[in-house]
Amino acid sequence: VAGRLDHEERCSDRRLGPTLPSGARPDKRAIADRVKELLELVQLGGFEDRFPAQLSGGQRQRVALARTLTIDPQVLLLDEPFGALDAKVRVELRRSLRNIHDATGLTTIFVTHDQEEALDLADRVAIMNRGVIEQIGTPIEVYESSKTPFIFDFLGHTNSFDCVIHHGKARLGDKELAVEPGIPDGRGVAFVRPHDVRVFAGDRTGGSLEATVERITTLGWLSRVMLRLPDGQVITAELPNDELEGVELGARVWVDLRRARAFQARDAVTAAIVADG
Repeated sequence: VAGRLDHEERCSDRRLGPTLPSGARPDKRAIADRVKELLELVQLGGFEDRFPAQLSGGQRQRVALARTLTIDPQVLLLDEPFGALDAKVRVELRRSLRNIHDATGLTTIFVTHDQEEALDLADRVAIMNRGVIEQIGTPIEVYESSKTPFIFDFLGHTNSFDCVIHHGKARLGDKELAVEPGIPDGRGVAFVRPHDVRVFAGDRTGGSLEATVERITTLGWLSRVMLRLPDGQVITAELPNDELEGVELGARVWVDLRRARAFQARDAVTAAIVADG
């Protein structure tokens, strides 16, 4: 299977993949069958007579993926393949890519700065910070059990607030937070994701921190609630709308933090600088 893709070739005329010696080339019928097979695989069946100018950006990316598959590679490396596409097309293409991966069983290394893309596509995720791998695991492992402040801050929205670490525990109000082994006593920073912040209205029925509701923003089926702690620190909770009963502007509420983790303050500051830079 030979050579290049130019603006005058139709899908059915395209010769995909690298140039091979003449004795190693499949015959024309085999080439046509392979082109048809790959176009069906990348969901471009019926587009055989389209010219490149008649294809959308997402469809051109599908053609590029088909080209890489012509030689039956053992490993597929994709470096920000959807970076130039709009959000809706990116979502559609990553679904297609996952289906292709499952259909071919091909080992794929996918490089991306889009956290949602990584968590949606991957069986295992490796998160790098300045060229060093900080954590490897399944999407749920790296998201729910983030090992460093950088990973907490990198993977989606998060709250961070000051705490004090003493004898391997970090205390915030009546709440004891998990601390990574080996972290010395002293100033710490606690991290918790907004959907892991539970809010109780009225009497204290399960929360461990007192807070005042400062703002409520409705985002479709859920709401984002801004809460101010007695020491002035602000945290954000994301709650389904059916859990907002009694949670009103100015109301005193009680807050419980699930899956919160604390780290040494110096590490958290370093992570924040890296994330901002």
